[in-house]
Amino acid sequence: MSSHHLAASRRVPSFCFHTLYSGWLTATVIGCQLLGAAAMAQSGSGSDALDPLVVTATRSEQTLTDTLTSMAVIDRELIERSQAQSLLELLRLQAGVDIVRSGGPGGQTSVFLRGANSNQVLVLIDGVRVASATSGLFQFENLPLEQIERIEIVRGPRASVYGSDAIGGVIQIFTRREITPTLRLGYGSDDQYQASAAAGWSGEQARVSGSLSWRDSNGFSAQNADGFSFDPDDDGFENFGASINGDVQLGDGQLQWLALLTDAEVEFDQGLSDGTQQTYALGYRFDQGRWQHQTRISYNIDDLDSDFGFFSTAFDSERLQLSWLTTVRLDARLRLSAGIDAYQEWGEDEGNFDDNRHNIGAFALADWRHAGHAVDASVRVDEDERFGSELTGSVAYGYRFGKRLQLHASYGRGFRAPTFNQLFSPGFAGQFAGNPALEAETSDAFELGLRFSYQQHRLNLTGFHQQIDDLIDFSGPEFQAVNIAQAEVTGVELEYQFVHRHWLASATATLQDPKDKTSDSKLLRRPDEKLSLSVDRLFGNGSWLGLELFYSGKAQDFATTLDDYVLLNLRAGWQLAEQWRLEARVDNLLDANYTQAVGFNTRDLAAFLGLRWQP
Repeated sequence: MSSHHLAASRRVPSFCFHTLYSGWLTATVIGCQLLGAAAMAQSGSGSDALDPLVVTATRSEQTLTDTLTSMAVIDRELIERSQAQSLLELLRLQAGVDIVRSGGPGGQTSVFLRGANSNQVLVLIDGVRVASATSGLFQFENLPLEQIERIEIVRGPRASVYGSDAIGGVIQIFTRREITPTLRLGYGSDDQYQASAAAGWSGEQARVSGSLSWRDSNGFSAQNADGFSFDPDDDGFENFGASINGDVQLGDGQLQWLALLTDAEVEFDQGLSDGTQQTYALGYRFDQGRWQHQTRISYNIDDLDSDFGFFSTAFDSERLQLSWLTTVRLDARLRLSAGIDAYQEWGEDEGNFDDNRHNIGAFALADWRHAGHAVDASVRVDEDERFGSELTGSVAYGYRFGKRLQLHASYGRGFRAPTFNQLFSPGFAGQFAGNPALEAETSDAFELGLRFSYQQHRLNLTGFHQQIDDLIDFSGPEFQAVNIAQAEVTGVELEYQFVHRHWLASATATLQDPKDKTSDSKLLRRPDEKLSLSVDRLFGNGSWLGLELFYSGKAQDFATTLDDYVLLNLRAGWQLAEQWRLEARVDNLLDANYTQAVGFNTRDLAAFLGLRWQP
């Protein structure tokens, strides 16, 4: 990809056998050590925590162990127990997910899923596509955790289910559905203040819940002397979020609705950014025996205005989307689904371009289960007003050896439509300009995985290989956007979870080889290896004490190599009384000095304290 977008590039190359084999071997040794240590504990409850219901992989409910793709779930309990200050702290612990933030709180956050670029990850909020139509990016940094109920992460292409953007995978965020009144106040390093409230009501025929959140911080200097606009003053951040959602019984079905607003103001050395996102949705779902029908209309707004002193930008985008999905279970073995997604989107770069386009996609899915065998298959065709049609498909097979062991393999094809910036941007003095003739980026991905579960233990080992073609890069005398770049990523992921009475533990390891085939170099800011470990001790009165250990290997950045680093974080909760809880988190306890992007600072040792009231 282009250096401006931290390129990921394509190609259909030979399979990196040595990388995959050595990765599997290393991950297996780690997994066996973890499994052996945890097996020494006595049996207890926890199967529900290890096998929750999910919907993102196939757009229909199934248990996590029934999916034939690699998935992770972050629920509300984990969010509160982590005491994380932003999505950054949560997502970076997940296998296959690499996070880079430019500066302090509110700094632009890039999310690389299985080595794919940030605009090659589909982001949904309650099923609504929310990335900007101009940049193709979602403002992860501006979504408060207080607005989130749970997160589902699907690794690997899902274009045959969702259409454009799902090359690296899908991250679906579900908004808060709190019924019990909750209030929280917090204070921490960098003069950070937090306040949030959530409440709801539920009856026989209806439910409604809402939440408010506010966060303000003096921050720290976003850049250092290597930055392009370094100013040694502190760069502050203020964020506000509000959401309300609910459902009501209407006839034989349920009317569901959502409204979400986030607004953030971020200082950036010599500049200032103001980002606003609005998401609205209205849907209807009803069951007719073996049939289930869902329809939704949604509207999303993404505005980002930035003034860097020596230049300014103003990107605005809107998207109106209609979707319909019907599912029928023919018998205990076979379920079929079909649907249509259609959306119209508008994009504007103030003073440079103002354009729109529409896309319509039709898809069908089938999942079959019988006598230990499992097959998932899907196909989809998208017709885009700008670049034409794209046909995608995926197929997965799994076989269960008894109750504890499952082997699964899959293939999927993905694509990403060029953004309005890539199509119409005038560039800088004519250089790095967009190209209306751009085609879609495409990918092919293969996955082979092994799952083992026993009582309170769950172990996943997955190998993957992805080739990305026709990546948009800048080339020629004027560096115009063209489809010429190529990339491939080969890797191994290990995930382990343990739930037992008073102990919770999880560990992940990611070994990958992200290559820019065009320049024969590493993809930028994506490490070859990453490890994480989380352990929590729960106490009978609702208190807990936990730690996070995170390691990131060396990564390539512009004209340099970033050093590896280790972060140690602590989190705790102390139940003061039946309705009151004191919460705390310490980030970077070892006060490590590390770099995620050249020219940008990262957080030193920092502490946060909160007080929660909940009946």
